[in-house]
Amino acid sequence: MAELAATLDAILRRDRGRVVGALLRLCGNLDAAEEAFQEALVSALTTWPQSGIPENPAAWLTTTAKNHARDAVRHRVVVDAKAPLLLALLKQHSEGSFLVFTQTRRGADNLARILQANKHEVVTLHSDRNQSQRNKALANFRSGRARILVATDVAARGIDVDDISFVINYEVPGSAEDYIHRVGRTARAGRDGSALTLVSPEEEAMLSAIEHMTGISLERERLKGFSDGRSEEQMRLASEIGRLRASRSRSFNPNRASR
Repeated sequence: MAELAATLDAILRRDRGRVVGALLRLCGNLDAAEEAFQEALVSALTTWPQSGIPENPAAWLTTTAKNHARDAVRHRVVVDAKAPLLLALLKQHSEGSFLVFTQTRRGADNLARILQANKHEVVTLHSDRNQSQRNKALANFRSGRARILVATDVAARGIDVDDISFVINYEVPGSAEDYIHRVGRTARAGRDGSALTLVSPEEEAMLSAIEHMTGISLERERLKGFSDGRSEEQMRLASEIGRLRASRSRSFNPNRASR
């Protein structure tokens, strides 16, 4: 027990910053990274007395903490027509807040108009909004006066709102880094949260690339009671084609090809 205590003490003094730093990219925010690290310490205290201290304790803690961080957010991918699907999701989940990400300012404004036309309280956050408008939007979202915040990646980097129930990727993010930053907005401070990605067939390759880069397996599913007319087999084939395209693009080396 003395050896275990000494090992954990050494990790806390020497390796804590490095381990938490490694978690930041996955978690998207410091609170979630610290929480994952604490969960890993608890696992060490319950596992190591029986299994023995691993050869590289810091690496063991990092891997365990990453698994905790990934499990904290329920990652889902819904394959369907997007605007009607989002409206159906909002109807099914009448409680809780929604942070919806779009790729462009115009996309954010267009989606906000659709949601407002369907009697939803919505605010937007993007680079065309001045600071006063951004502050007002965030205040309304935090207070619950607006249940939905539609934002672009750049504008949302500074968002600090706890207890977001759902993060919705209305379009598949352009990079794995953007995906991690987005989903890190939910499941904070031990709360539950869901990250949902709405994917069209042409986005499958990008989604598969994100799976490869993050090590997160994103299971495709339909929203119960909702369909865009495609069969399960058509969905499966679209996913497989996307993975093949992503694999082909990863294996392409432009430097090698130019020789």
